[in-house]
Amino acid sequence: MRFWEKIRNGTLPITRSRGRFWDMHQYYCLFNATRVPEFPIDRIYRYFKTEARMQWADKSWNIIVCKDGQVLLQGDVGFFSCFLIFIKQSFRVNLVRFEGYGNDLARKLNLYMDTVVQIALQLAFLRTHGSFAPIYETASTRKFYHGRTETVRGCTHEMVAFGQAIIDGQSKEEQQQLFFAAYEAHNKLMDDCMDGRGIDRHLYGLRKTLENFRIRGSLNIETPEIFTDEAWKVSGGDGNYLLSTSFSGYMADDEVGFYGFVTAMRPDGYGTFYRIGRNSVQLVITDWCQSKSNLSAYGENIKWSLTKLGSLFTYRAKL
Repeated sequence: MRFWEKIRNGTLPITRSRGRFWDMHQYYCLFNATRVPEFPIDRIYRYFKTEARMQWADKSWNIIVCKDGQVLLQGDVGFFSCFLIFIKQSFRVNLVRFEGYGNDLARKLNLYMDTVVQIALQLAFLRTHGSFAPIYETASTRKFYHGRTETVRGCTHEMVAFGQAIIDGQSKEEQQQLFFAAYEAHNKLMDDCMDGRGIDRHLYGLRKTLENFRIRGSLNIETPEIFTDEAWKVSGGDGNYLLSTSFSGYMADDEVGFYGFVTAMRPDGYGTFYRIGRNSVQLVITDWCQSKSNLSAYGENIKWSLTKLGSLFTYRAKL
């Protein structure tokens, strides 16, 4: 089919943006011959790397229809008030699918599966690198007018105690008790952030306000020590989270659905987007090449961690 001729001479509705007509070049990628690989990880790799050479990456939004009817939405997240990151050859991505259990079991045991996954991610990093990591999880503040997100800093004292108990091989009863302490601590943090009691957006606002005052020359205040202290960056400040994570929704009947991903904030860290199904968890993990990170080990340890956690809360159910 002569798609360009149909687009140019067809009856597409007139679309405006801020009073200006859209250029027809914005429809360029609507018709595409992208091949559909057999395996999901190959599919992600082609969509965002090798086959991405056919897309105009400077466009805010690309819609790609593949030969089998699958649709790829490729967007510049900077357009949506988030971060813009260029994907280069140093970037790696992998798909992890855990099928041991999912939301059905969690609901039966009165557990929130997202918190279980968050604890598993931290445990996986600990098992991979032998240390704990500052972790970022997105919390929604949509209950507020113009609310967007807040940061859940999930590396709590309770999480450290639980992780250490796993590494030290403490008794199952002790591990179970510490797991639920970490679980409750994380849920409390999430509730606080969703209710507007987080700290990151508040501190960011204060910092940007000071910068604006300096630019205008109306006020000259030294940068507060909290932003210059070494602990600020070690704990994840200024985009230094070793684990950048986000829960991107549920999978009805464990269907494959869409694949979303986030790049690692640091060269030695990981990005992790995940979806939760009834009996599975699907994760897309990323890192940067030639760094301290180990993507394959991290992925395997995520599955190990979820299995380990499952043994703890199912053990509790038997008591």
